[in-house]
Amino acid sequence: MIHKKKLALGIISQAISIFSPFLVIFISSKYLTAEVSSIWILFLSTTSLLILFDFGLSPTIIRYISYVAAGAQILTKQGIAGVTLSDTINHALLNRLVKDFDTLYLILAVFAIVLLGGGGYYYFQLIVPAELKEQVLYAWIVFSIGLILNIKYLYFIPLLTGLDKISATYIANVISKLIWVLMTVIFIYKNPSIIGLSFCYVISVLVGRVVMHVYLNYSQNAWLRGKSVKCQNSSTLPYIYTNTWKLGIVGFGGFLINRGTTYLAGIVDSIDAAARYALSIQMFFSIMAVVNVLISQLMPMLSRARVQNDKTLLRRASMRIYIFTVSCFTIAGLLFIFMNEWLLSLFKVNVHFLSESMLLFLGAVFLLEISHSTCATIITTKNEVPFVSAAIVSGVAVILLSSCFSIVFSMGIAGLVLGQGIVQLSYNNWKWPLALYKDLKC
Repeated sequence: MIHKKKLALGIISQAISIFSPFLVIFISSKYLTAEVSSIWILFLSTTSLLILFDFGLSPTIIRYISYVAAGAQILTKQGIAGVTLSDTINHALLNRLVKDFDTLYLILAVFAIVLLGGGGYYYFQLIVPAELKEQVLYAWIVFSIGLILNIKYLYFIPLLTGLDKISATYIANVISKLIWVLMTVIFIYKNPSIIGLSFCYVISVLVGRVVMHVYLNYSQNAWLRGKSVKCQNSSTLPYIYTNTWKLGIVGFGGFLINRGTTYLAGIVDSIDAAARYALSIQMFFSIMAVVNVLISQLMPMLSRARVQNDKTLLRRASMRIYIFTVSCFTIAGLLFIFMNEWLLSLFKVNVHFLSESMLLFLGAVFLLEISHSTCATIITTKNEVPFVSAAIVSGVAVILLSSCFSIVFSMGIAGLVLGQGIVQLSYNNWKWPLALYKDLKC
């Protein structure tokens, strides 16, 4: 069930994902002023906005592609009760899915040009000193191109995952990130500016997407050997929309919960404090990305087991995923918390994380976060999304309560972490592990 080589490759890929942005930050901090370095960290934190423009499509792609790869001949808008299975793949349906996903992401990329580009411009105009505004504006335009390219081709990753080609995404990621670091070393030495760093990011995005395009369209099992089959006339968008809009709202709520406070930090505290907070959160999210490797690899199998009603396999796989994810996050998180200052001093890097006590607090909040989000992800294999209201209410509550603690009670960054922790502990942290337990117990 668990392919050890694939798991090892996934961990290596995600480890490189962790270290590459920090290497970029560490290298650039030696050549940039402290203020510009802090702005660059905030630039990189905007990559978290990509999840908003995905709008819940990625898990939908994995789920539906996995269903069709397992022999599903039709799709259902809700649940899996009406799905009929066959020993052959419905290539016309599969190809139509790919076509519709490509169209949707083109539309999302167009929206991103306006919302992401324009919103970022006004945000940085608000927090950046007057003498840096012009330089930051040009850098943001370049950086935004990379973000928009990421959005346009974001569906490559879940599509390859659903087609059981997740290793291709790992290889593309490794190549992309290594080129990013290499280009940064070259550019920062010759042109130590935030504009040059932004160009390096764009180049790395382009390389990664080209590699995935090759794997997707020119591999031996291209679209499971039926890429040339004419796609069906009837659109799959009605099926896609049903749960995608729910997952999109959940994604927006999750962004408010976990990432929204990052942008509040620049308002309630100094740019330096905001950069420390953003860097610390990015580190925890990077650790989450590594430990989520197993569930990413097994989601297609979980979806197939769900549509085939194999509860024994679902229970066994879910338990392994949960134990692996939570235990690995705990170990990696503690290592980061207690060793980060030593590593920073070793390399004489001009950046810093939050204090050890604040990191312990933040780490506990994210441990509970990954616990319930893992369970919620497994629940979605039922082609149902029962946590829409909880996500949006929790997201708004986190922003309001965090703002109250940080501004009204002058708690600064500590208030942002406290607000998130209280809201999540009151419902989501216990609700979804309990819901999954009841579901798999039946």
